[in-house]
Amino acid sequence: MACADLPMSTQTMHQFAMAVYALYRDAQIADSSRFEAQLFELLHQSIDFDAAWLGHSTLTEQGVVLHSSTLHALPPSYLSDWSRVQHLDPLVDWAKDSPQAPACLSVADADLHPDFRAFLAQHAVAQALCATAMDTELKTGLHISLYRRSIQPAFSIAEQEALQAWVPNVRAAIALNRMRDVEHTASGLSTATWGVALVSQQGVVQMANPRFAQVMRLEWPEWTGACLPTTLSLSVAAGQSKNHIGERIQLELQPREDLLMVTVRPLHLSSQLSARERAVAWHFAQGLTYKAVAKTLGIAPATVRHHLRQVYRKLGIQDKGAIAWALSQEQPSAASPNRRGLD
Repeated sequence: MACADLPMSTQTMHQFAMAVYALYRDAQIADSSRFEAQLFELLHQSIDFDAAWLGHSTLTEQGVVLHSSTLHALPPSYLSDWSRVQHLDPLVDWAKDSPQAPACLSVADADLHPDFRAFLAQHAVAQALCATAMDTELKTGLHISLYRRSIQPAFSIAEQEALQAWVPNVRAAIALNRMRDVEHTASGLSTATWGVALVSQQGVVQMANPRFAQVMRLEWPEWTGACLPTTLSLSVAAGQSKNHIGERIQLELQPREDLLMVTVRPLHLSSQLSARERAVAWHFAQGLTYKAVAKTLGIAPATVRHHLRQVYRKLGIQDKGAIAWALSQEQPSAASPNRRGLD
C-alpha cells in the first residue's frame, strides 16, 4: 500500500483552503439530493482521480454495514459486486485498525486476494486511495475512496494528506447540509412537541434535532439514540408501515433520497401528566398565580411549584406559554381538569 512521496506545495494548500470554503458554502444552499454528487467536483481540485465512492456506514465485527452511498463514474452494480468481496478488501481491515490514517492499494499488490483483484479489474480500477472519518463511540462514519484507471502515477503522500484533510470536512459539510433539511422540516412544526431526524434505511440515526431523543424516550425510556428501536428498525427494513402509533408517541417516516425523514411527537401531551399535574398546568396556563392555583385546588403553593417542575420536565418545555400551547392541542375533555378531588 505504499505511495510515492511528494510534499504538498503552498499553492496546493491554498487551492485546498478555497475548495473547503466552497464546500461549506454549498452545504448551506445546495439541495441535499445533489450535494454529495457535487462534492466530487471540489475534490478534483485537490486530487486527480477517475472514479470515486462516498459511503456512510457502521463498522461491526462482521464487517462494514453500508447505509447510503454516492458513486462517481461507477455503475450501480459496483456496490453489489463489492459486497460479495468486502471480506477480502484490505481497506476494510485497515479502517478497523487505523481509521484515522489514509491508505492506498494497487491492483499489482502481491498480497491481494485473486477474487478481489478480479473485482478491481472488472471495474477498471488500477489503484485506490481511501480515507475515513469515524465516530469512535457509535462506530459510524464516512469513507471516500478515489480510483485511478491507470497504475501510474501512484497516489502521492501529498494526495493522501489532502484526502485525509478533506474527509472530516466533507463529513461535517454533509451533516450541515442534511441538518438544513431537518431544520426546514422542523420549521413547519412545533419545536416544543415535534422531534425530527434523518435515519438510514437500516434505522441508524444520522442526525436529529434536540427534541427527537426526548420524544422517542417517552415510548422507549431505555433508548440509547444510535439506532431506531429494534422493532421499529425491523419494520423499516422490511418496507412495512411508514407510520407508528404507540402508547405515547406518533411517528411518521418519509423517504429523502436513500434516507428517511422521521417526525415524532407525543400522542397526547397531557397523557404524560398525572391528574394533579394536569390540573395545576391547566389553571397555571390560564394566567393564575401560584397562590391562586393553590387556592383553587386546595393545595399549598409549594406543591403547585413541585407539580409545575414535573410538567416542564415531562413535556420538555420551559415556560407558561408552551404549557398553554401544549394543552390547547388536546381535546377539551383531555386538557381541562376537574377542580378538586384529584390524586
